[in-house]
Amino acid sequence: MVDGAALAAFSMRFQRPVGSVLKAHPGVYPGPDLPASWDVFATSLKSVGGVLLNAQPSQAQAIQAAIDMGRAPGRVVASAAAARLLTGVTGWETARVTTTPQEWEDVDLAIIRAESACAENAALLVTSSSLPERALAFLAQRILVLVPRNRLIGGFMAAQAELARRLADGEALHHATWMSGPSKTADIEQTLVIGAHGVCALAVMPVDA
Repeated sequence: MVDGAALAAFSMRFQRPVGSVLKAHPGVYPGPDLPASWDVFATSLKSVGGVLLNAQPSQAQAIQAAIDMGRAPGRVVASAAAARLLTGVTGWETARVTTTPQEWEDVDLAIIRAESACAENAALLVTSSSLPERALAFLAQRILVLVPRNRLIGGFMAAQAELARRLADGEALHHATWMSGPSKTADIEQTLVIGAHGVCALAVMPVDA
């Protein structure tokens, strides 16, 4: 049986007080001033199931180690944009734009290049400019994302505003995707499962590009 008094008291919490004056919404609030720090990015990335790798002792050696670590029989495929950063690295092939992305179903590790990163939520931006082979980023078992060290943005509102400026300036993008960590879901009993329906592991490496 419903307690009428309790229900009325609950409803009162959402009613406008009698005699109150309606005020216009103040408008868009300014975004928080968040630091563009790789330490903050690393913490955010860890919270969503990813890992930040350092380009040590050299960029090529660090990428090679990431390729060789936990290597499975599957293929290692690099996007065209990432391939330009793999000088001195072995054991990979370059992706080609295809109308049959199913050919990437056996890719163990995909190496892609992000255009920017956001420290607030570890989001990485890939667009048709940097990743025309976009299915590669969703069919591979693991992803290594190379992102220019100087393209870290503090807050996501600022990152979105930068993308909006590019579009306003007339840049034509077929697609733009923000990625944050590997595939994950918590639909069942609020239990977080990593790699439930896509990429099982994601690592990010800041590089000089």
